[in-house]
Amino acid sequence: MNDSQKGPLIVGLGHRRRVGKDSVAGFLHWYLQERANTSVETASFAYQLKMTAYNLFRCAGLQAPNWYDKHPEMREVPLPELGKSPRDIWIEVGNKLRDVDPEIWIRNASTTAPSPRRRC
Repeated sequence: MNDSQKGPLIVGLGHRRRVGKDSVAGFLHWYLQERANTSVETASFAYQLKMTAYNLFRCAGLQAPNWYDKHPEMREVPLPELGKSPRDIWIEVGNKLRDVDPEIWIRNASTTAPSPRRRC
């Protein structure tokens, strides 16, 4: 960041599932903090989304997000009660809530991310 820039530098990673976004984010976090002596915050759009879905659908067998981190193969297995996989549920919940507020996940991912509107 040069002297004329104000505020945080935000780097976003997005792509298909299971391609290494968390690994790249982990490396960038380490490099910028340890090697470049820069303050770093790592935030995830998906974590808040997954927790919201978990709170709504745990009664149907949806597990907490960290459980799927340990059992990634279960992200694609439909829950018997809903006939949808956890990944399908996350996508649908995320899209429906973006219909209400297109910035919902951006504003809730980080306490320091700039937003033209209020944070929840």
